[in-house]
Amino acid sequence: MPLPPDLKARIQRYTAVGAPTLNETDTQRVIIEPVLAWLGFDIYDVDEVREQVSIQAAGRGPGEGKVDYIVAARGRAHLMIDAKRLGASLSDPLKVQQVLTYCNAHPHRPRWGVLTDGVRWEIHDHEAAEVGTLDRRIHQIDLLLRADDILVLSPRGAPLLKKFADDLNDARRNPALRTRLERIARIELDEGVGALIATLPRGGEQRDGELAPPLPPPPPPPPANSGNEACHSYDLA
Repeated sequence: MPLPPDLKARIQRYTAVGAPTLNETDTQRVIIEPVLAWLGFDIYDVDEVREQVSIQAAGRGPGEGKVDYIVAARGRAHLMIDAKRLGASLSDPLKVQQVLTYCNAHPHRPRWGVLTDGVRWEIHDHEAAEVGTLDRRIHQIDLLLRADDILVLSPRGAPLLKKFADDLNDARRNPALRTRLERIARIELDEGVGALIATLPRGGEQRDGELAPPLPPPPPPPPANSGNEACHSYDLA
C-alpha cells in the first residue's frame, strides 16, 4: 500500500538535495504526525496521542525527562516515540536507552520504543532477550524504500509485530539456528504485511481497526431541463 500521494510528495520534497532543513518541531508537524494519522491514530485525541509527557524513572538517569509521543491503542500505551529532526542519527545508544527506560517507567510498560526522524523508523523491543541496548532493535523502516512495513506500528499490525519480535527472541536463544530462524521470521513478517495490505482499501487504516468505508457513490446527474426553467451556466475556471 503506497503512501498517500501528498505525504509521499512532502517527504520527497524535504529529503531532496538542497531542500530546507527541518528542525525537530517541523519534522513532527510535517511528517511524523501525518504518518501517525495515516496509521489510524487520532492525533487530535489526547487519550490516543499525547505529546511531551513527563516520565520519571526510578533514581536519576537517562530515563528522566519528556517523551515526545505516547501513542495508545485500545486504551493502553502502545508506542513510546522519541522524535528527531529529519536526517538526524538514530543510533545513539543513550537515546535508545532513554526511550526503553521510558517504556519501563510507564505504568503500562509498552513494549515498543521507537526512534524516528519521520522517514526512518527504528523499533526497539523493551522485552528483547538480549542485554545490549542496540541489540534490542528489531526492525528498521525507511518510508522511501519500504513504506508498507510501517503498518506493523498500526493497531491492526500489532499482532504481526508481536509475533515477529517473539520469533526473533526465540532465535536469539538458539545460537545454532539463529540466522535461519531470523530469516524465517522476516519472511513471515513480509507475508503478514502483504496479507494485511490485501485487506485494506485504498483509503487505508481506520481508527477502530475496521476497514475504511467505501467511497460514496457519485451524485446523480441533474434532471434534464424541461424547457420551463432558465438554463444557467457557471464559469468554474
